[in-house]
Amino acid sequence: MRTVLALLLLSSVWITSASTAQSLAEDQSVPRLLTTSNDYLELVREYWPRIGQGDILAMTVTYAALNNCGNFRKEISTADNVDELDASLQGRHPNDILFAKGIYHKCKRLVDNFAEFPGWDTLRLRAALAGDISSKIWMASEYYHNKGKQPREDFPYSPGEFLTDAMASGHYMVFGLIAETGPYYDILQDKSTTTRVAWWLLSCKYRDDCGTLGSMNVMCTYMVPECVGARNLYDVYRKRAGNDAVYAAAQSLADELYLKVEQRRFEELGLNLVW
Repeated sequence: MRTVLALLLLSSVWITSASTAQSLAEDQSVPRLLTTSNDYLELVREYWPRIGQGDILAMTVTYAALNNCGNFRKEISTADNVDELDASLQGRHPNDILFAKGIYHKCKRLVDNFAEFPGWDTLRLRAALAGDISSKIWMASEYYHNKGKQPREDFPYSPGEFLTDAMASGHYMVFGLIAETGPYYDILQDKSTTTRVAWWLLSCKYRDDCGTLGSMNVMCTYMVPECVGARNLYDVYRKRAGNDAVYAAAQSLADELYLKVEQRRFEELGLNLVW
């Protein structure tokens, strides 16, 4: 089971080209839809017909809703309220419980109607094959999560190729994903706090809003502890560093990583790109 922030990161990315000039407002289409919808069944029913037209947003938002709810399908289906859901999830990661409780009402009708959406679990793969960078990021995560098991024999990518494609696109979310999931999915060779904070700071070099309150919208939707009292993402990452010395070292390392990414020296980034 992924941690809640990994789920948020992965369901937050939506970009249909390699351009880094896309506006943040457009980039947040999927999380906006997921956040503003009160009923994911209605949301999926609205976008499902567009999938046949090759609509990548339809593929990604329906996959995100179905996947997020599907991770807690049995528990949400059988729980009559949030308290019962909480009780049924005891023993799970605290962040997973928090996330499940946050989407309980949104998922309640959807979990009982999965049969309406056959083949939904292939939507991210279809979007990746169509060239969608966000889906390549998602599928890279799937590879590492499953220890390199490919979802389809004819899929023309390895985990490292997914990541290098995503990093070459300059999309900030891939760097945050590496920081968040690297220690658990064996992406990072060095799993130290300094290295992880450096990758979070690297993501800020590819976006222009880390110093604003709005930058915390996705990460702080479900009350990530470091968000309490934070004014922006830099504050969050400083808290994660633990002290000023680690944060300073992470800033320096982020500068080094940025130079290597810009020069396409991906093999020098300290990632497990080859199985």
